[in-house]
Amino acid sequence: MSNKRELVLKQSYDKLNQFLTEKATALPKDFNQTRFLQNCMAVLQDTKDIEKMNPVSIARTMLKGAFLGLDFFNGECYAIPYGDKLSFQTDYKGEIKLAKKYSVNP
Repeated sequence: MSNKRELVLKQSYDKLNQFLTEKATALPKDFNQTRFLQNCMAVLQDTKDIEKMNPVSIARTMLKGAFLGLDFFNGECYAIPYGDKLSFQTDYKGEIKLAKKYSVNP
């Protein structure tokens, strides 16, 4: 792993950890910050050209998954690189999870 890649991953981890701590009240009740961070880092390590992206934008993309209670590692959502930006996208599994969580049963 290149030094630039390692640096971007470290900065992304630090920024994401900071955002999660600052926004703790906006996260789901059963949110496990340690597990989420570990899963995010596992996903980011496999992300192509991650070293070309801004660590703050990476952290913000991952934070969207946290707010929704979706797991990148389980394929409920994805962090997809487009040029020098990382974009958040839900998967059908995440859509189903959200529908079940927020649906009103008559």
